[in-house]
Amino acid sequence: MKNQKTASLLTAAAMLLSAGGTVLCALPAAPVYAETSEGGLVYNNRNGRVAITGFTDDLPAEVVIPAEIEGTAVTEIKSSAFRDCTVMTSVSIPQGVTDIGYEAFCGCTALESITIPAGVKYIWQNAFLGCTALTSASIPDGLENLGDAAFSGCTALAEVTAPDQISAIGSAVFADTAWLAAKQEEDPLVCLSNTILDGTACVGDVTIPDGVTAIGDSAFRGNEELTSVTLPASVRSINSRAFLGCTALESVAIAAETESMIIKIDSFSGCTALTSMTFPKGVHTISNGALAECTSLKSVSIYNPDCVCPSFLPDPAPEGLVIYGYADSTAQTLAAENNLTFEELGNAHVTGDLNGDRTLDVRDAVLFIRFTAEDASVLGLFSEFADFDEADFNNDGVLNLLDVCIMLNMIAEA
Repeated sequence: MKNQKTASLLTAAAMLLSAGGTVLCALPAAPVYAETSEGGLVYNNRNGRVAITGFTDDLPAEVVIPAEIEGTAVTEIKSSAFRDCTVMTSVSIPQGVTDIGYEAFCGCTALESITIPAGVKYIWQNAFLGCTALTSASIPDGLENLGDAAFSGCTALAEVTAPDQISAIGSAVFADTAWLAAKQEEDPLVCLSNTILDGTACVGDVTIPDGVTAIGDSAFRGNEELTSVTLPASVRSINSRAFLGCTALESVAIAAETESMIIKIDSFSGCTALTSMTFPKGVHTISNGALAECTSLKSVSIYNPDCVCPSFLPDPAPEGLVIYGYADSTAQTLAAENNLTFEELGNAHVTGDLNGDRTLDVRDAVLFIRFTAEDASVLGLFSEFADFDEADFNNDGVLNLLDVCIMLNMIAEA
């Protein structure tokens, strides 16, 4: 019988002893809840909540988990509960279940269909990893967390439906699935529930569509052909390792109108071609390692004076790195703590600098061309960083391709 344990109660106390053997304190032992089996399911009843913890040899191929056992609601499928079960072909999970645990159905190679009800809040890491016969998955409304590699390795998985919003989506959720491969053929920028799941097949300059709220964990990780990315104001989170190791990434444009954004751990780590980074006022947190190993970095501009920005810079910092911010801001503190040059915003203006990196180069020209062409996706990117009137290089009162040509000549002569 798999996972079935003998009911017992721990009676030993954890004791801390002095050198002389005197008992200093005793901690009560944690209870072990009795497990019972019924209909091929192993379960325990803990504080009026039933959790499915395992299965027995008489588990049927078509599993229907009851909503109640012994008059008590079933609320959880525990970690590894059905791991490596090769007899189960379908499973129906009842209303009332909120958690599908870590590796709960991992390696169930005969599992062809699953029913996940509304009300499930958490599908944890590797929950359905390697279910190679599974052909479809319907993610319920109200799901709050879809864990790392939850459906990874489900090679036959061809159909996925999901609500418009999921609070947190992990990395590699649908790696090595037929669904992801088909989506990449349609568009290398794969989005689900307003989150960019995968951009590893993207090439060159990428503009994230308006309405996207998050760049998923490891979404572009290791993409060595991505050169620039433009983010709309709708993005609220750049998740952990989103652009890690994107060694050709030269430019990141975050919309000036962004109201609230967090940059999570290691999000741009190892982007060795990145020379500047501008964080608009709406960026409230830049997490540890966000720009780690960005060895070409020359300038970082932080427009939020209260931005939470601990150790997110390369260590050691590249020679000549300058931090731009406001007086008495967290940016100034960051510069002082790392013995870096600090300059106040507004004191180092460069005419034509449209991306706020304190230099005039071809990246500004590309943005200016898009602006003069009235590209709606970039019109909001610059208002915080540049005065467009100053980009009227020929002083004719009009911003057009003549100004672009003058800008290009200035860049060429620099």
